Amino acid sequence: MSNAKWVKVLLAVARSPVRPLRVRWTTWNSSEENEFSFWDEWPRDFDVEPQRFADGRFALLDYRWIIEAFIPHEFATVAAVGHRTRQDTTQIRALIESLGEVPVEETADGIAIRAYD
Repeated sequence: MSNAKWVKVLLAVARSPVRPLRVRWTTWNSSEENEFSFWDEWPRDFDVEPQRFADGRFALLDYRWIIEAFIPHEFATVAAVGHRTRQDTTQIRALIESLGEVPVEETADGIAIRAYD
C-alpha cells in the first residue's frame, strides 16, 4: 500500500471516536529479511507524517515496511486479570472500507488491514 493510502487510513482512524487502543503491527525487517511484530495503540494524528511515523512514541518506521495492522475485537486490559476491553472493530472496519481500495480482512479474533493483497 502506498504511503498516501497509509496516511489516509492512519489519520481517518486516529481522528475517529473509535481509535483502537491495542494493535499488532507487523513490519518487514529489511536488515534481517524477516517479519517483526509489536503491540501498540493506534497512532494519534500528530504521530503521522507523510512518509513515516513521527519521532517519539513510535519507531522511525516508514509506512512501506508495514505488512499488516491487526486490531483485535477485545484484549486483556491487564495480564492475568479477567477484565477485557472490547474495541469497536465493526465501526473501524466500516470507516476504513469507506476510504476505498484498502484491503481489510475479518478474522475470528479481529480485523487485519493489509498493505498488500
